[in-house]
Amino acid sequence: MILKYKNFSVMKTNIFLTLLIFGVVVFNACRTENPYANDDISEREFMTMFRIDENTGKGEGDELRSRVVNLNNLYLAWYGVNGAAGYRIKLKLQSGNWDRETDILRDTVVGPDVLKLTFADLQYNMNYSAAIQVLSTRGEEYNSLWYGLGGGAGTERLERAWFKTDRRLGVPTILSKEGTTKTSVRIIFDLNADKFELEYPIDLTLDPSFEIIDGKFVIHEISIEPQDNKSLQSFWFELTPEDMDRGFIDVEGLTPNATYIVNVWNNHIKRYWDRQYNTVNLRMRGDPGEPIPITHVVYTADPTVTDQVAEGNLATKAATLNACRINQILTSYMTDESLVEGTEFILEPGKTYFIQGGVQIVKGLTLKCEDPVNRATVILGLYDRSDNFEFGRAPREGDQGAIDIGSIVFENIKFDAINAQNLAQNPSSATGNYFFNQNSSAMAYFCESIEVRNCDFRRIVRGWIRFQNSSRKIVKRIVVDKCLFYDCGYYVGSTSQYGFFDLDAGCSHTENNCYGDVTISNNSFIDSPFRCMFRHDNNASLLRSPWNITIENNTFLNWNTTSTGRYLISAHNNAPNSHFTIRKNLFVQTKSEGDYRLMHLQALDVTITEGVVFDVHDNYSTNLKYNQTGGIDPPIVLTGGVTDIFSANGFSGTQQGAGLLNGTLNLQGMEGTYVKIGTVGISPTDLMDNPNPLDIIVDTNYPPPNAFLHNMEGIYYKNTEQVRNHEIYKENIGDPRWRKNVTP
Repeated sequence: MILKYKNFSVMKTNIFLTLLIFGVVVFNACRTENPYANDDISEREFMTMFRIDENTGKGEGDELRSRVVNLNNLYLAWYGVNGAAGYRIKLKLQSGNWDRETDILRDTVVGPDVLKLTFADLQYNMNYSAAIQVLSTRGEEYNSLWYGLGGGAGTERLERAWFKTDRRLGVPTILSKEGTTKTSVRIIFDLNADKFELEYPIDLTLDPSFEIIDGKFVIHEISIEPQDNKSLQSFWFELTPEDMDRGFIDVEGLTPNATYIVNVWNNHIKRYWDRQYNTVNLRMRGDPGEPIPITHVVYTADPTVTDQVAEGNLATKAATLNACRINQILTSYMTDESLVEGTEFILEPGKTYFIQGGVQIVKGLTLKCEDPVNRATVILGLYDRSDNFEFGRAPREGDQGAIDIGSIVFENIKFDAINAQNLAQNPSSATGNYFFNQNSSAMAYFCESIEVRNCDFRRIVRGWIRFQNSSRKIVKRIVVDKCLFYDCGYYVGSTSQYGFFDLDAGCSHTENNCYGDVTISNNSFIDSPFRCMFRHDNNASLLRSPWNITIENNTFLNWNTTSTGRYLISAHNNAPNSHFTIRKNLFVQTKSEGDYRLMHLQALDVTITEGVVFDVHDNYSTNLKYNQTGGIDPPIVLTGGVTDIFSANGFSGTQQGAGLLNGTLNLQGMEGTYVKIGTVGISPTDLMDNPNPLDIIVDTNYPPPNAFLHNMEGIYYKNTEQVRNHEIYKENIGDPRWRKNVTP
């Protein structure tokens, strides 16, 4: 191999400006005053718009509309303005900033008679934003306002122009890595073209831009370029015939803890993005460091922040709550190459911390308090909104591979979205918050694990972990143990909301697998009406990797009662050979006399695919079941047998449950699918001190603010002979935390 150094990390199309002279110079590089000093909009040129559905309403019926063509060319068309000197068009990634010069990918000026333009050879599967300005013959201060700078919400949607290039299908996976150390790695390339047809479904056709000679893919160079820290050196290797025969190169001199993008190139191809094959993302190893204590210091206003009013409000709120800000520390860690992946951050016992503005996780970490009893509190958004942790990040130019993320661990923390409100507390607009979300433009990623232990989650109204977009996403393992979810309320009254774990409709990549190894154990879900616990409906029939989900020793009290269509597992066309284990869980339905609330309870909506296995057994409930249509009818007293607590779609369901084919898909047979009540049933109020909701509902259309809140102290078991002799207690059914007041 021949090493070549290059001073760029990614080739770009040259940015150019054409000076148009119509008796004046449109751009003057020497101006120091505000070029838009003329605030009288009536004196400016009229603002044009790109021709898009937001202003035509014609959609694909408009043949002149701006759109992506031929996968990765962006065709832009706009309305002409009489008397204009010309038009200036800018392009950036959707994740970029219009005010940051380095984020502008194209900056072009055209004449007054030009009303269309194509930006060719853009990156595949990428979100772009375009903006346009009408230029004036009278000078810069008379140029129009920019069209296309709008954001993602409200009326701003009408003032934006967003486009997504198509995904490049049929990309052969010839590039891989192994043996990553702190400073070295082996880059492997397999040029055998026949292998592609063996590994991919027959409906994926090889992209014709890939060149094959004598049964081998053609390559010339390998690049290793910095992904996060662009100041690091880029490496380019010109491959020799000896390299080709060997099938790998060994690379030295990389930076510990740094991230790199690895590409292989065919220099016969003219178009830049078509020269590449698959992309590999590389994170170098590092020496494990000592845990980092986050010293509790109450947040004060940052004088460098532009909006000092908002910053002052934030500091005032932090002082009131005695709260320390941590999102800046965690965000800095993500790109700090002096800190190895997996670093532990330690919070002080009993202290309050907060995040404001969210945290993008691109690197594994542990956030914990070392005292499991006197735990730290982390507030998710101190004022006006709820903030969350976020998987990955939106790609920057050149990012085409996936991000490797290590283990994400939270332990001994009380999380609280103090400003979130459910639909009962704010009927006009509930808060759409999450604990973990994923940006709609986020890159593909592989995550080693998500592990959450002994944590409380309060006021998570919409969903707990949300996955979205069409990029590949793999989470190798998920563990949720000894956690408490309460005061969550509900986001909407119908079924059209997000699940506790939710892969939304856009999660269609065939290699997705976020449920490959999931254990939900020893937790309590108190009146937390998410749509379901696990959801993935769209294109799941194409998934290749099986799911393995275990739900055991959990307590579900008034779980998902507000409407039908809410389940523990909603899995249409789940992956073949999946395994669902559901055992030793406790289900409780309870409300006070005179309460009209709906009391639905459903379990499984699983479309059976080849090789699916259930292991459902030893699940219990208290002995009261309510009329799911509401009203004040007395509860049904369960006496056992097949009449269990579920109102529909129980574990024993013979169409979408473990009872299919008379229970032959369940390891414990049909008998195991029935929810038990014990030899003698026990009511919720006989088992627990005071489990009922704080408020009753008289009108289901107008529930009171505390309708879905509970006194957590009232969930503990009573210390009575009836409890001590019941199977729920004797066989350790449900979340064990509620047993602590019972004397054996």
